[in-house]
Amino acid sequence: RPWQEEELVAFYNAFHQHGKDWQQVSTACGETHTPEQCEQLWKSMQTFLAMPYNALFLPAFLAMATDLEQKLKDEEQAASGGGSKGKATTADDTSRHIDGRAGA
Repeated sequence: RPWQEEELVAFYNAFHQHGKDWQQVSTACGETHTPEQCEQLWKSMQTFLAMPYNALFLPAFLAMATDLEQKLKDEEQAASGGGSKGKATTADDTSRHIDGRAGA
């Protein structure tokens, strides 16, 4: 399930409050994403999230996370259209990547 804007806001705030306690972060996000999915989002955004908390950074975090998700969708569409080399990416593959379910 893709991250919704309100879930990303909750994640950003929860991460800065609870750190890498993914269970607490997941709970603070409304448990719509597993602790593993929260950790995967952090891994994708860890350079940005290493900066100290600042509410003014929230719009930038939302834009970056949304752009990442869109890029993965675009890559999926290009791969499924037969225009790319190698293994085609399925919708399920993209969901596993962004949701942190790789290899699931």
